[in-house]
Amino acid sequence: MNQKENSVKECKDVISLLEAQHDIILEPLTGLERLSLDLDKIIDDNRSFAKVSEFVDALSFALSRYFIVEEDYVFPELQKVLPDQSSTSAMKYEHSILIALCSKIKEQVLCIHTPSFKVEDLQSSIIALSDVLQRHLHKKNHMIIYEVQALLPQETQDAIYIKIKDKLG
Repeated sequence: MNQKENSVKECKDVISLLEAQHDIILEPLTGLERLSLDLDKIIDDNRSFAKVSEFVDALSFALSRYFIVEEDYVFPELQKVLPDQSSTSAMKYEHSILIALCSKIKEQVLCIHTPSFKVEDLQSSIIALSDVLQRHLHKKNHMIIYEVQALLPQETQDAIYIKIKDKLG
């Protein structure tokens, strides 16, 4: 268990738990961003592309876990107090985009030894993933977390916290 996962165990409320998940997501994203800057210089180094796969796998795993708890526990409670066209539907849509971008990068890495592979395309996909994910997390921090704090009663927040902690282990 890494330090970030330990910080999740130490969370005392739903807000700190959601924020800790953001930190877990940012760790592999940061590694992926750094690696992508040099991919054109190390194109013949298979270890670098394996590292891209590692970062994308870690990111996909973190995103999937977070999206599941968010969609199963946070969004249903927010939908009870928000209008029909709310932030939750936009967030769910972005979840699917982010998962698709991770899948696209994985597919590109699998094709590194084919004539059609272009390192610039892989770098563009990583930049797109980073951009969409950074904006997505910004919205979560400024909309979803705010809505949870402002609109949900403390008892509901506590119930969500317990469910998420149980799900994440």
